[in-house]
Amino acid sequence: MPDDLLYSKNNACFYEPVHVVQLTENIVEIRFKPESLHARILHGLGQYCKLCCSNSLSKPFSVTNVPNEIGTIDIHVRLSVRNKEMIANITKNGRALISGPFGKPYIPNPEIPSIFIAEGLGVAAHKPVFDFFKHSNGLPTKLIWYVTEKDTDYLKDTFIDWERSYPNFSIFKETRVADILERCLMFKKQFVKIHCYFAGSRYLQEKLLSYFSDHFQSEEVKFFSDV
Repeated sequence: MPDDLLYSKNNACFYEPVHVVQLTENIVEIRFKPESLHARILHGLGQYCKLCCSNSLSKPFSVTNVPNEIGTIDIHVRLSVRNKEMIANITKNGRALISGPFGKPYIPNPEIPSIFIAEGLGVAAHKPVFDFFKHSNGLPTKLIWYVTEKDTDYLKDTFIDWERSYPNFSIFKETRVADILERCLMFKKQFVKIHCYFAGSRYLQEKLLSYFSDHFQSEEVKFFSDV
């Protein structure tokens, strides 16, 4: 790594928006590129960044792309009223202050199967992991997606690509917390030892934690920060 590359956990750099793409009716992807390659954020799989909004407030977003040499950062944003204003300001100004990376990066264990659990837009935190490993022939990997009707079309083509490209990948869409818990226990019995990775709301995280404490070892469960 070059000595002149500014990189730290709390690094903040200016980026310019490259494109804003509509993914669904209420979700867009924003791609940023660093104004300078010598002042950029080096993120790992499953990490997140914070986008500086108005009034010095920052908002966390999962980085949804695989790390690359030019340092681009992709985020997926739900089109709430405040987020629409944020996107309009970024587009108007032509730049944004982004800090990070935050959270522990995903480091695969080649000997232990993995279960990824996501709630709604939280599946964005897992996207770069599967994009990176989809052509591998690794151990069985499961994605359990707790999804509502409004998000059913989100990443639909991406899921199809993962299932075609990733030999041991399976996705399960669930609409009830109870079904997530039952499926996790089924995988636990099937594989004996697994790693679980979760991204979603604090409410669902607490539900899963209370369940996992009775059925899983603490080192088997890893929670990505809320995004």
